[in-house]
Amino acid sequence: MDGDFTILKDMNALPSSLVHVYTEQGGTRLLMANPGKRFEATDVITDRSVPRKRLIFAGVSGDKCFIHYEQGGIGLMYLLAFYKVDSKETPELIWQGNCGPALNIQDLRSLVRTNQCSGSLSSH
Repeated sequence: MDGDFTILKDMNALPSSLVHVYTEQGGTRLLMANPGKRFEATDVITDRSVPRKRLIFAGVSGDKCFIHYEQGGIGLMYLLAFYKVDSKETPELIWQGNCGPALNIQDLRSLVRTNQCSGSLSSH
């Protein structure tokens, strides 16, 4: 979380290779809604066209990127995923886990620094 991150609140503003990760396979529909947009926050699916994830905010700094988001299900989860992004290849997931919610990058850094995020390093 160190460094100067450009904060993004629009999925389409993320590096294109990362947008591809969050796009339905063989389609064009994003699987993560933008902040404030409708998403399925529970395990009751009322509309299959509505994403089960919603972006809170993301950050990009050089080849590093994080995505902080909500995911619906039996319980609403707040997640954080770190990627190494190369524009020519599929992004490499470095770490992901439960974390948040955070209102801004300062809150998110505080959660990470005080070990309030639980997850695991990627095995790749």
